[in-house]
Amino acid sequence: MEIIETLWRIVYVDGKMDQYEHYLMNKLKNLLRVSHNQLINAKLKVKHSSQKRKKNVKG
Repeated sequence: MEIIETLWRIVYVDGKMDQYEHYLMNKLKNLLRVSHNQLINAKLKVKHSSQKRKKNVKG
């Protein structure tokens, strides 16, 4: 799952996901045989960790 989390970090480096990044992540999910739940769990983990980092930088 580390590779999926790394890919999510790359997708969200600018703070948003465009339609091409969405398509790519779904394509990679299928190629890597990752379940939808695993994909979403990795996405949420990355988003939450990036939000914590932003709060720590501000506060």
